[in-house]
Amino acid sequence: MTILMLTRLFYPHIGGVEKHVEEVIGGVEKHVEEVSARLAEKGHQITVVTLKHKRGLVEIASHRGLKILRLPYSNSKWGIWLNLWRYRSLLRKADLVHCHDVFFWHLPFRFLYPKKPVFTTFHGWEGKFPVPGKFKLARKIWESLSSGNICVGDYLINHYGTKAGAVTY
Repeated sequence: MTILMLTRLFYPHIGGVEKHVEEVIGGVEKHVEEVSARLAEKGHQITVVTLKHKRGLVEIASHRGLKILRLPYSNSKWGIWLNLWRYRSLLRKADLVHCHDVFFWHLPFRFLYPKKPVFTTFHGWEGKFPVPGKFKLARKIWESLSSGNICVGDYLINHYGTKAGAVTY
């Protein structure tokens, strides 16, 4: 199976608390890396699409049996969508798309390829409590446009009202 993983940051970026405590492993980047590597070990072809978060990183790379495609960094949804448009053949050819907290990247392509299975993993929280209604609404929209979802923690169900397909951690 050909799987396309969409995530804002990825290897060699280190996220979460491991920046401060070396032996602690966490963060979206590490989660995507581990899940993707395990799927690749089972024979799946995995491409991770991420942002080029620092100079010197090549656009196309490989790591642990994964193909990495780094898009030019953009703070704009339009910029992300235009960069993904350049690689729409990857979206078209993928058997499955898995979004990690960046469903909005895939939003216009959801309508271009409506039958394509798309799964979303909700990893995080926007840092505001109580969670503002606009964040809850965005999650509900992503949830409804996804074929299924995974929540990283029960708190996402409690604070966002997400109907989780599965909960991890």
